[in-house]
Amino acid sequence: MTQDTADVEDTTAESQGETGEETQGAEVAPIELEDFAAAAQVTPGASPDNLGRVMDVRVPMTARIGIVHKTISDVIDLVPGSIVDLERNAGEPIDLVIGDKLIARGEIVVVKDRYGVRIVEVIQDD
Repeated sequence: MTQDTADVEDTTAESQGETGEETQGAEVAPIELEDFAAAAQVTPGASPDNLGRVMDVRVPMTARIGIVHKTISDVIDLVPGSIVDLERNAGEPIDLVIGDKLIARGEIVVVKDRYGVRIVEVIQDD
């Protein structure tokens, strides 16, 4: 054992006492925490500068024809040719949804060989 190792072992033994436990009564200095609410003088809000940062973010939009609630056993019983009766009348506008938020209503149109939606009402936040 070298002299450096012996010094470390002696110092450790002295601080732990004879029982191997750490010495009690060591002083701990309290720390002072900043008031983060006062330090952060940031007011969240939509400004044209902030809004521009997210304008090109792509979000999925869903065209929802209707909703129906079925039991698991009803879903398991579905086979090709089964008809699922939706809770919406024919001719009613469909919902355009982003996430769970209704943003507009429209009607189904066919453009060439694809379906589309013609907007008939934009939902405004109240």
